[in-house]
Amino acid sequence: MSPLVFLPGRLSSEPKGVREAEIVSGRRYSEAIVRADVIALIVLPLESTLPHIESLVDCGAAVLLHGIGAIDPAPHGQQKPTDMIFGIVSRYDQVELAIVRATTTEICIRHDIN
Repeated sequence: MSPLVFLPGRLSSEPKGVREAEIVSGRRYSEAIVRADVIALIVLPLESTLPHIESLVDCGAAVLLHGIGAIDPAPHGQQKPTDMIFGIVSRYDQVELAIVRATTTEICIRHDIN
């Protein structure tokens, strides 16, 4: 089986062909993953996904984060330094930060980094 790459999904405000909001992913990201002969799996940007993040990371070869939007500084005791920071979506932050934490933990465990 080809390796798996996890790609956090986004909620679309313009659904087409379905009755409610869609969960989408960037087409270029997905196509690049497929060209690399890897399977892309979209991680749902839902709070119910959070308890399963570590299990997902254990199964996958890699994670690709979109890099779109800013991380909300408020949960980290900071304030937005400027109005130029935009695209904050707490739901995405929660899932992506959980992925980063689980991935970092997995890297440390696999390489015996304390």
